[in-house]
Amino acid sequence: MSWQELRVSVSGELEASTAELFESLGALAVTTEGNSSEPWLEAGLPTPPKWSDVTVIGLFPSDADGDALIATASSRLGGVPVLRSLLEDRDWEREHLQHFKPIHIGRDFWVVPSFAETEIEARFQLQLDPGLAFGTGSHETTAMCLDWLTRQNLCGKRIIDFGCGSGILAIGALILGADHAWGVDIDPRALPAARENARVNNVDERLDLAITPDFPDDVTGDIVIANILAGTLVDLQPQLSRLVRPGGRLLLSGILAQQTDSVTAAFAEHGKFCSWRRGDWMLLYNSS
Repeated sequence: MSWQELRVSVSGELEASTAELFESLGALAVTTEGNSSEPWLEAGLPTPPKWSDVTVIGLFPSDADGDALIATASSRLGGVPVLRSLLEDRDWEREHLQHFKPIHIGRDFWVVPSFAETEIEARFQLQLDPGLAFGTGSHETTAMCLDWLTRQNLCGKRIIDFGCGSGILAIGALILGADHAWGVDIDPRALPAARENARVNNVDERLDLAITPDFPDDVTGDIVIANILAGTLVDLQPQLSRLVRPGGRLLLSGILAQQTDSVTAAFAEHGKFCSWRRGDWMLLYNSS
């Protein structure tokens, strides 16, 4: 099977919105390459390097209308050229993992590839193989959620990770002392990866997994995490709100800075929200 690859060069400020555009057009995967040999890092933050100019790459099925994709993407990006090429099938699951390196989160928490040898010694260490599911800890949204969790007292808490992907946030919470966690995802392919990651980290007996339609209506959590996208968060507001126990907390991410007001307005019943920002991305959490 072959694939279509769309590439577009934009300023670093447009990286997140361009990736979101490709996803909205049906991209199966989106990656970014720096166009400069001199990346810059945000001081003190466990985030990937940044570039002033980047190439955003979207992988689309071979039967997608390539001409329409190019026309739509170029139009929404102000007329910038969008290049297309055909790719032969490859082991995409393993392909993106070659760039997955150990990631330091917070003071003493590391996310490390479960398939690589490492000599890192830390109080909290999460071994991860994301498989085909989203979530390695390298993206700002995931890193912020993990960092926030490391700063909480999770002992005795029940966690719901809605849109769990690889299970990184639910498993991270369990490693940090949570009593039990639920991982929920709309994509059934995510669950085997999350289940295996839980087993490798010896927390599988405290993690339940379900695809979204099968998630029990009567389950609630002390902390409900949803690291998705702003529009989806707003659409899911009634369901996410029902999952929060009285006095519980919401942790919302996958939100671009300009989308903060619409998300906080949708979840106003949960009180005042505090925010963190890394790059273009925001994390929102309600006060305890």
